[in-house]
Amino acid sequence: MKQYKYKINGNLYNVTVNDPEENIVNVEVNGTPYKVELDKPVKATITPKPVTRPAAAPKTDNGAPVVQRPVGGTTGKKDGVKSPLPGVILDIRVKEGDTVTKGQVLAVVDSTDLEREVQIAQNAYDLAVANKQEKDKEAALGYEKAVQDFQKASLDHSRNSQLFATGDISQMELEASANALNDARRQMEGYTVENGRGVADSSYGIQIQNAAFDLEKKKEELDNTQIKSTIDGTVVRVNSKVGQFADKVEDDKPILSIENLEQLELEIK
Repeated sequence: MKQYKYKINGNLYNVTVNDPEENIVNVEVNGTPYKVELDKPVKATITPKPVTRPAAAPKTDNGAPVVQRPVGGTTGKKDGVKSPLPGVILDIRVKEGDTVTKGQVLAVVDSTDLEREVQIAQNAYDLAVANKQEKDKEAALGYEKAVQDFQKASLDHSRNSQLFATGDISQMELEASANALNDARRQMEGYTVENGRGVADSSYGIQIQNAAFDLEKKKEELDNTQIKSTIDGTVVRVNSKVGQFADKVEDDKPILSIENLEQLELEIK
């Protein structure tokens, strides 16, 4: 059995390489066990070697080789897990040394207030939709009546024009019918029309858009009460605990620190 200590990206890794059994070598990284399968049984010394083979592999003071390449070739990839929410941490579902996957829930923050805010935002959105639907109905009926009034005023003025030409009505009566026609036209043109039907003005649609934006934002905040990993890796540090505020970790540290696991390649010599 051989033991090594590596410092990579500021983090300390304790690596233990046990004696091989046939073509299997048991390796521990920070207490987490891994099984490394070799191409053939080992009958000689097994020396850890970096996956990326430089001309001269870097070594520590005691001559131990340094592991340089993480799994997947993403050297130094890590995630300092923080929460923008001020809620109390209700649950931490991992511990140091645990292997996690991208999207896995690591911790849960109290969501009581946000659930209430989401419901309030939902109610505001539903009300905005209902208001527009009601205004659409009113506009459709109002526009239909305005069109009828305009058509009637147009016929009245056309008839009065003929009567005035024959001297049957006065100039004042003709002007009155012309004014009535202009008023009816303005009334009809004051409606917002889509596909020949009166609809509510654009302000009601904007109210729905604003309410939808607020609702989506609150839903995203609620989803953030489940703190998830953004990478595959290993939990190397837990800086908080249940009962603490998620946004007030000591020294502004992340709630958890996650890094990609380092991959050891064993070479037969």
